[in-house]
Amino acid sequence: QQQQGVQLQLQQALVAQYSTDEHPVKLHEVVGFVAGVLSTNAFTAAVASAMPPTLSFLVKQLACLAAGMQHKLPQHSRGEPTVIKSSSDGAAKASVPVLSFTPAELESVRAMLAVAAEPVLVEAVQRQLTDAEILCREHIAHAAPAALSGLLPSSLPPAARSAATAVIAHAALVSCAQRLVAKVPGFIRQEAMQQV
Repeated sequence: QQQQGVQLQLQQALVAQYSTDEHPVKLHEVVGFVAGVLSTNAFTAAVASAMPPTLSFLVKQLACLAAGMQHKLPQHSRGEPTVIKSSSDGAAKASVPVLSFTPAELESVRAMLAVAAEPVLVEAVQRQLTDAEILCREHIAHAAPAALSGLLPSSLPPAARSAATAVIAHAALVSCAQRLVAKVPGFIRQEAMQQV
């Protein structure tokens, strides 16, 4: 960890050497631009890939939780399943129980479910953060060298290119992780509220 920190500082120093006014393209500006774009792309791709399995987990867990809370509902609100004839094939299908609540009962049920769902939400958020961070790392590791290659002058030495790529990857990963922590809990909670 400490050795990586020292290595990153050396790479940043090398980037700074190629960021003075005597260079037509200031390397730190290119690095900052590419890191920002790469971070945004990695975040978007990671959330899009990791969210469906997390939401599937969340929906299943909330359904189990709601089913387990049936006994806590007011007696008159428990619906009885009804049988509905299908017009297309004539087969009988069971319907979902229809529940009816007064506004006060509905708020009480939602509050109970929200309290009971908190551990599920925490687990879903943690799953999403873990999966999305792995995907961010993979995306950044794959895309960083290519993202930088067309923006640098051909006269830039390989050591400076390599340092710039490492600095970009680090900055993009830090930015992506910050976005994940800032946004994912809200995404998950918003989806949970739609389910409740």
